[in-house]
Amino acid sequence: MPEQTSEATVIFVNHLLACYPNQPILLIWDRASWHKGDTMRRLLKEHPRLEVVHFPPACPDLNPQEQVWSRARAAVSHNHVYSDFARLKTVFLEYLSNTLFPFA
Repeated sequence: MPEQTSEATVIFVNHLLACYPNQPILLIWDRASWHKGDTMRRLLKEHPRLEVVHFPPACPDLNPQEQVWSRARAAVSHNHVYSDFARLKTVFLEYLSNTLFPFA
């Protein structure tokens, strides 16, 4: 998995731009530092069809991603013991792949 940096985010967003060359793209982000770096700011300036909406600060309850991690942790790692990290990773990925996460 790539490191979470502004540069890695730029690579990902460039991939989105290539996949959807004629559509506006809405990015809904938390306030992670890698969403705010100089390279990302330049990319956003160069591509006006990119629009960013940030979640409010200190409001994890509004971020659907936080609900996914919370439920996954509760289902997979809370009160469970795994003999090795590879097994924990496998179970965690299976849970994410096979679970629908309702949000409202």
